[in-house]
Amino acid sequence: MQKLEVPTLRYQLILLRNLALLLGIIPAVAWGFAEPATDNQLAAIPTVVYIITMVSSSLGGLAGTLHRVSKHLEPSETVIRHPKIFVAANMLGGFVAGWVMFFVSTHAGTPTLLVQGLVLMCSFGGAAVVERFVDRYFPAPGEKG
Repeated sequence: MQKLEVPTLRYQLILLRNLALLLGIIPAVAWGFAEPATDNQLAAIPTVVYIITMVSSSLGGLAGTLHRVSKHLEPSETVIRHPKIFVAANMLGGFVAGWVMFFVSTHAGTPTLLVQGLVLMCSFGGAAVVERFVDRYFPAPGEKG
């Protein structure tokens, strides 16, 4: 039976970079294939809504990240090996999930207040998705993957 090796920090950083690039490219490709009316819809949205969405997605990602950090502070839990990468990955996941939800729900014609609530929830959940991904594919030494 082959023993799985724990990926190095460099490999994890490269994977996170590639994941961030992929998450940035997918909406751009979808945007390119969208109908031309999409530009008019998004141009009609005031700049303050984009600012509020940025703050909402950042706060949702921060809340999700802090929730996961508090789980790791319990005595029975493992220590976070690379806290900077942990926080950056969780925040990035929350931020991307929030913005994807903003564009999807805005394109669907969802009311503005509901959009911001969805952005907060998806940002919180985006951090959870990143956490599960990291736990599954990058187990701590001594843990099963």
